[in-house]
Amino acid sequence: MKFCPKCGSYMKPKGEFMVCIKCGYKEKGVEKIIYTEKKNHDRDVTVVADGKTVKGSIALNLCPRCGNAVVIKIGKKYKCKSCGYIFS
Repeated sequence: MKFCPKCGSYMKPKGEFMVCIKCGYKEKGVEKIIYTEKKNHDRDVTVVADGKTVKGSIALNLCPRCGNAVVIKIGKKYKCKSCGYIFS
């Protein structure tokens, strides 16, 4: 990531130049930008319900039925790990 020596804003590559997005300052030479994304899969779980396998993740939310704090989030709904109650 390169910053403009004039104004300090971010410079982005355009062709064979690095161009400031704020003041338009140009500098020859393009910097390679590599974007990586890491996901934490420690909390991912697989839930089997009615013979179907569904991916979910462990979340902290109170179950309205039993008050357990650890639930499994499946889409926009939650399933209590203690009593099995499904809520949103």
